[in-house]
Amino acid sequence: ALLATHAFAVRLGTLDSKGYPVIIPTVKKLTPMPGAFALKGDDKAVLESVEEELTERGVPESKEGYVLTVSSRGIKVRARSRVGLFYGKKSVEWMLRNRAGDSLRCCTIEDWPDVRMRGVFLEMNDLRPDQMPRMCRVLEGLALLKNNMVLCDFADNLPLSISGDFNRKETLSRADVDAFIAAAKRNHITVIPYLQVASHAYWMTRHKDWASLSEGKPSIPWGSLYCLSNPQAQKIVETVVSETCDLFSPKGFQICMDEMWGCPHGLCPACKDVPIAKLVWRHVEPI
Repeated sequence: ALLATHAFAVRLGTLDSKGYPVIIPTVKKLTPMPGAFALKGDDKAVLESVEEELTERGVPESKEGYVLTVSSRGIKVRARSRVGLFYGKKSVEWMLRNRAGDSLRCCTIEDWPDVRMRGVFLEMNDLRPDQMPRMCRVLEGLALLKNNMVLCDFADNLPLSISGDFNRKETLSRADVDAFIAAAKRNHITVIPYLQVASHAYWMTRHKDWASLSEGKPSIPWGSLYCLSNPQAQKIVETVVSETCDLFSPKGFQICMDEMWGCPHGLCPACKDVPIAKLVWRHVEPI
């Protein structure tokens, strides 16, 4: 609470301590040089004029790293991969956004990420189709901050073969999903589906015809747990998992079972005499 008060607030300016435009995240190394580059045209024209060079000489070893040079003649980005060039131009966007005046002071910037995976969690189970264009613009903002992954919770908001069984007015269409994937690809962002398994099964247990799949009454509705030994529940989950992977062709996925200890489990005759570790693994292995 104290940190949220004005007395503890920190004001972030648009220029750093050396007088150069702030870049977020902070770059590894900025070396000032004499002179300035006079900007002509709007920011889009300036970005389009940035010279790009793919090279393995004099650039960071990271494929996401880059060297950005602002000289009196223009702006140049060098990197060993397209994604490195992409992040270099994102730093140029920050410089244009936070500049003071109609020029950029000359400098050389060398930068690379500290961690391999950088991203956020997006809860998209209530996203309407008409909101997808805005969500695609969110990806552009995340890329400006040099995020390279999003963990996405779609729940039952996908065009699956069993979508008609869910009590929803509408779901995202294949075109909506494809637009999201295309926007992620343009911004070098990996989409990781957040697969709601076991304790994250409110999308299943809230269905009027699937109430019998629940294992006891949960203390909170979103913490619902279906019976891990029920073959119908297993089939439903495997359908959702396989069809979600068909939609996204992901490099990885998240199996969500983190809150199952707060849900009733091991109550039915098929579960109660099975050690919990074996019960969970017997369900998860085929998934």
